[in-house]
Amino acid sequence: MTLAELLADLAAQLEDGVDAETPVLIAVQPNWPLVHELAGLAAVYAGEDQQAPCTHLLLAAGRQRDWPTPYTTEAEDAVLGEMGWRE
Repeated sequence: MTLAELLADLAAQLEDGVDAETPVLIAVQPNWPLVHELAGLAAVYAGEDQQAPCTHLLLAAGRQRDWPTPYTTEAEDAVLGEMGWRE
């Protein structure tokens, strides 16, 4: 997924009535972070249909990065550390 695709998906959620303050979640493996492409973005609703309130948006991981490793690089670890994500 490119930045343009992600922005378009987010804009579509807003157009569909999802509140701009809705949490965006992603499932990860924090101890051994694997690097994935993003496969997409989906709204999760409180009920069985889209008439119920959207509780959160969920980013879906796509395939794992093949090169050089599916795990984070030193540069990525440094950036994640600056964000407070990695110790």
